[in-house]
Amino acid sequence: MRSEEPARVSAPVPLWRVGWRAESRGLGPVASADLAASTAGNPYDSVISRFFTVAYAGTTRASALIDLVAPLVPDPDLAKLVRKDWDGLGHLPPGTISATWRHRRRWTIGSVPAGRLPRFIDVAEPATARWLRATASSVIHAHGLASIEPDDLVGRGADRRLTRTLGTWLYYQRDDTGRHAFDGIRFSSGWD
Repeated sequence: MRSEEPARVSAPVPLWRVGWRAESRGLGPVASADLAASTAGNPYDSVISRFFTVAYAGTTRASALIDLVAPLVPDPDLAKLVRKDWDGLGHLPPGTISATWRHRRRWTIGSVPAGRLPRFIDVAEPATARWLRATASSVIHAHGLASIEPDDLVGRGADRRLTRTLGTWLYYQRDDTGRHAFDGIRFSSGWD
């Protein structure tokens, strides 16, 4: 009997991304220290540190930027506490993004060719969690879980060791023609 299908969506148009100026087609390797951490690194990067990282994109310029800069925003109470000392030392005020940081990055915009079938898997949908429970149970059990729900797959509370393992598993899935089954993974920002 065939298991339920995952929720799929078409790629949004356009897709905005902030990338490194020197970046070519490929992205750098995943930091090895991030692979063992449940809250560090990107949620859907490969579990094989030198294999691939995910190119994160947003449906708007703001959504592409927020995931990138949100971790750089300091706690307001801490910023108030150190502001005077930092000013006296010649540091940028807390929460300021330096020109060097900004100039090393660039905006890119992309799209998926018109007419493509919906090939982004939507991990926030219950149908996808049900499909993963049926088809990726060994991955789920290897992380000490009996089951998963959408909350296990998205947001800041998701264990990134699990999401990275599932992201790598999804990368290796093929359709009936032998092509990658998915062009991407859709989920909302944990900073919305």
